[in-house]
This record gives sequence, C-alpha cells and structure tokens, in this order.
Amino acid sequence: MRLDAHDARERRGRARDLFENHSDLDLRIDPKLSWALRHPEAFPIDVNSAPHEHLLRAPGFGRRSVGRILRARRHARLGPGELRRLGAALRVAQHFIVTAGGRPRGAVDRLTPEHFLGGRSLQQRLPFFAELS
Repeated sequence: MRLDAHDARERRGRARDLFENHSDLDLRIDPKLSWALRHPEAFPIDVNSAPHEHLLRAPGFGRRSVGRILRARRHARLGPGELRRLGAALRVAQHFIVTAGGRPRGAVDRLTPEHFLGGRSLQQRLPFFAELS
C-alpha cells in the first residue's frame, strides 16, 4: 500500500496527538497503556460497535486482533470468551472495553501503572530494555 504525502502527514499528526504534553513515557508500562491511563475519557470502548480506530486504542488489542474482532462481530455479538479466542490480551483489555458479557472491571480513571506491573517493571519483563539501562 502506497502512502501519499497527505496520509503521511495525517499519521504523524495522530502520533503527535497520542503523546501531547507527555514527552517522557513511563518505561514501566507499554506506551499504548500509558496513553489509555492518561485519557480515561476515551474508555470504555464497546467491542461490538466501536470503529476500527477506537478499537486500536484499547490496550490489549493489536492490529491482528482488531481485524479478527471486526470480522467476527459481523456474525455475532462478542463476549470475553470470543475475544480470548480471537487473540486479544484480556488481562489488560478487560479494563478498557465493554463486551456482550459485561462491563469493564472498575473505573479507568482509578487505574494506575502499578495495577498492571505485577511487581515487575518493563525492563524486568523484557530483557531487551534491561540491556539498554
């Protein structure tokens, strides 16, 4: 797929919008999760009706799982079991989404990075980052 100059500018603009006023990322957590925690007003997202762009914002959903979700929801309403089978990381996503089977676990604005760390930093969980520090 070829991107023209307009598309490239638009993508750069969207990337800039994600991290406005936050030049330092919290290296203990994933950048997408960091953005979601800073923008609780964007959540929860209903997986059965949200557009592609909104689904991509949800921590725990990648490009592939969002594509699978969009295809699967044409045929049935999706609950946690279906999302798990489609490859979504529900351990994280469950806090940011609404499914056919229920609401998010707790209020997004009360979540902190420590909630997702399990006692370990990103550097401890991913050896690549440990080598950089």
